Amino acid sequence: MFKALQKPRVVYLGLSLELYQTAMASYMERWGKVFDCWCQQLSQLAEIVYSRTCYTESDMAEAVAGFAGLAPDAIVMSPLSYTASLTSVPYVQDCGIPIILWSTQFADRINDDYLPDDLNMNHTVQGTQDITNVLFQRGVDFAVVTGHYQDEASNARLADCLIAARAARLARKIRTVSLGGMFKGMGDFEFDAAQATRQWGPEFFSATIDEFREEFMASDDHELEELRQQDLDIYEIAPGLSRETHLESLRGYLALRGLLKKYQADAFTMNFLNLIKEPRCPVLPFFAINRLMAEGMGYAGEGDALRAALMAHLRQLAGMANFTEIYTVDFKRDIMLMSHMQECNPAFARRDRKIKLRHHDFWAPGVPPYCGMYFTLEPGETTLVTLTCDGKGGFRYIAFTGTIQDAELFPNYDRPYWLLHSQNNVSELLDRYSLAGGTHHLIALPGNQLAKLKRLAFWQKFDFYDIT
Repeated sequence: MFKALQKPRVVYLGLSLELYQTAMASYMERWGKVFDCWCQQLSQLAEIVYSRTCYTESDMAEAVAGFAGLAPDAIVMSPLSYTASLTSVPYVQDCGIPIILWSTQFADRINDDYLPDDLNMNHTVQGTQDITNVLFQRGVDFAVVTGHYQDEASNARLADCLIAARAARLARKIRTVSLGGMFKGMGDFEFDAAQATRQWGPEFFSATIDEFREEFMASDDHELEELRQQDLDIYEIAPGLSRETHLESLRGYLALRGLLKKYQADAFTMNFLNLIKEPRCPVLPFFAINRLMAEGMGYAGEGDALRAALMAHLRQLAGMANFTEIYTVDFKRDIMLMSHMQECNPAFARRDRKIKLRHHDFWAPGVPPYCGMYFTLEPGETTLVTLTCDGKGGFRYIAFTGTIQDAELFPNYDRPYWLLHSQNNVSELLDRYSLAGGTHHLIALPGNQLAKLKRLAFWQKFDFYDIT
């Protein structure tokens, strides 16, 4: 139901010089074979939707006409030899598509028996610099990645650049739906939705309790029982969880899934305070939220639509994403307890133990019990991110890395959680986070995603603060 994770879609152009078609005609075929090698390497990182070599302005004009309407995520250009910038730049500068110079060459070293032929086959750097200077002078945003085409480190940088370009484009297709409005008084949720749509891309919608209830009542009993039987195999079921409570929570899952499908939504947020006051609301869909996050839904609690959209957005950057919040600090060990009411993406759960499903009573009177999850996360490095309005009409990413601790479950706790260790002094980290404008909701990503986030911020013209 949610957007599939796919390779970036790119146009790839190999550039040379019109003069060389006559002055170095014997190299045309050889440079073409080099370009084929580079295409094979690039295809490991991206789907190449259009490619060709260009020696002349008419070649470039034909290329731009050839990929018009293909909606690529980026235009990648590689000089095959020296290439004059004005042969290519005027044709791509106004395309509105991210431009990436992949500056590479066929040889990876200069040998002692270097020959004029080696120079002719590997003189690409000057063309890159001609192009990048003109792009710079003309105020055109571009990225450049330099390195041998078989070098793993430079190819990883190229992959980051391509993935970030794709994520930036897909932000304009994100749809976020809210249920129950925003938690009154939580000011760090406030933002100008029209500005966010205009500068960033996501759209924001509100659903009604009646729409949710309609989906709830329409759920199929046979499908519910099938889902429950699947849960019995997948999860560890606590003795106190009744069949009825489990089924009602699954009914909430089908209802929320149906509501998101109705709105073609990628992200969801709810304000539980308003939902528990509404007698027509049949269930608090915590169980549904966790299941749908694992399927790819973006989420943030309490009506935080901006961070819900951010989670959906960053899933396209990192492959998966999670919603969280810093609750308690261990100042002695530089550790933070990360948790929320119930919401946590089970796709991040430890792989060496089953997630527990338990009976949960809600603290407010009159609210029906629900099926809750209990787990902690797979240990390893993680990146925490938020996005905030910067107070000057723009947006700012704030990010830091840490390590998910390898720890046993608390025997007496009642919701998903994890322990985040800061590599530096946690007090100073939290100072930096607040001074940079950090919000109390965060999105967690697997591994170290700082390089991709920096690239993403560049394409979007957002500020980027690494406060690690």
